Amino acid sequence: MSSIKTTAAQPTQTMLSISEFWLGIGAKPPIQTLKSFETEPLYQALKAGKECHIAEWTIRTTPPRTVFTLEGKEVVVSSLWVSSPLGFTTFTPVNRAGVESACRFMNNRDVRALAKLNECEAEAEAEFAD
Repeated sequence: MSSIKTTAAQPTQTMLSISEFWLGIGAKPPIQTLKSFETEPLYQALKAGKECHIAEWTIRTTPPRTVFTLEGKEVVVSSLWVSSPLGFTTFTPVNRAGVESACRFMNNRDVRALAKLNECEAEAEAEFAD
């Protein structure tokens, strides 16, 4: 009987932990500030359960949740949540390869944003030079 209650409560607990994560309530992980988009320091910090900040980026892992594969196999997964003032995206799995993909994404976004900023500044300078 108690195993039935535990099994029945598990989806509820998972839903609560995911809701707390997205709403930003509940227990907060310790924060680690990193200076660059290097994969290994970020991976180690996430593995230690930390939320990481790199410039305007916030990187953290989502609570584990149960999903089903295309073959119908039940697996527990977690995602890497990457956010900035411009929006957010997720990466899976939470391993070195996933962290490396996230680092490439953040770096590429920053490079594009900087290029756009430089373009806008050049246009403004040209407009006011007339």
